[in-house]
Amino acid sequence: MIEKSKLSEIHSGTTSMESSENMPPPPTYTGASSTTRFACMCMSQFDKLRFIRFNDQELQAIRTTISTSWYKGIQAEQNYYGSYEFKLKGNPWSGQGSEAVPARQMVCALFETLYNLGWLAVTATDVSKKALDKDTTMFRYQYPPPPPCDWMAISFNQGDRLRLINPPLDDGKNTSGVIEDMKQALGSMIKKDGKFNLLIHIQTEFTFYPDWKEQGAYEIKFRGYPWYTSKGSEVIGTRMMLLQMLEVLENNGFTLYLSIDQSTGASSETTSDTDSWYCRRLKTWKKGEPVYHSVPS
Repeated sequence: MIEKSKLSEIHSGTTSMESSENMPPPPTYTGASSTTRFACMCMSQFDKLRFIRFNDQELQAIRTTISTSWYKGIQAEQNYYGSYEFKLKGNPWSGQGSEAVPARQMVCALFETLYNLGWLAVTATDVSKKALDKDTTMFRYQYPPPPPCDWMAISFNQGDRLRLINPPLDDGKNTSGVIEDMKQALGSMIKKDGKFNLLIHIQTEFTFYPDWKEQGAYEIKFRGYPWYTSKGSEVIGTRMMLLQMLEVLENNGFTLYLSIDQSTGASSETTSDTDSWYCRRLKTWKKGEPVYHSVPS
């Protein structure tokens, strides 16, 4: 994250980029005559992030965010055919294991930094037919930037797990309304006739880390395998569950900002990886206030 005192300097271009020794300068861009700026972020292979059409001050903000939010740090940087590439230590795009939650926390931080700089996501798109591909996120520039937001992520793991990443604590409390409301809402979806009992039922709810408040991730495990459904009733049941999740998020002030495939997933042609949801909430939001799905002025 970038200090607010730096934002005006970045927008005005008065902050110079701090280059490492022997590091090539970032590319410069000349676009069409339109005053609107567009840029994108690409996740590549297992460990690379590429940024296209961001200027040097914005790249410095991105570098700082990666360094402070990805616990393993940056391994190397380079100009790459008109983009600027960061090679990260570890394998953040593997999607599973000990790096899965920190990788999504890093993406949350990147979205927050870019959002505060005026770069708002337009869409996440998959334009590659290669195996192990990931989405490219397109951004549109807006100035002045929108009001700051809180950020959290949701991931759909293995065949039966839901992870709430960076869920906010309620003011003055040691609990999270998002977590408690999510458990209650999903648990209440069990049909009396047992029709969906094997699908939408919280088997065990437990913290993904020993202390989720410290590590920032909470995991819910379901009976059955909602992310591998094939029967009609189960397919519909899973979609009903997603709608219920959106209602819980909105009741807690959050709106879905972007759904993105950021993991390599399985190499098999018969399986694919699930998206991760990224959600935002105005920092000034209070219970009972409206939730803006477009950017408020």
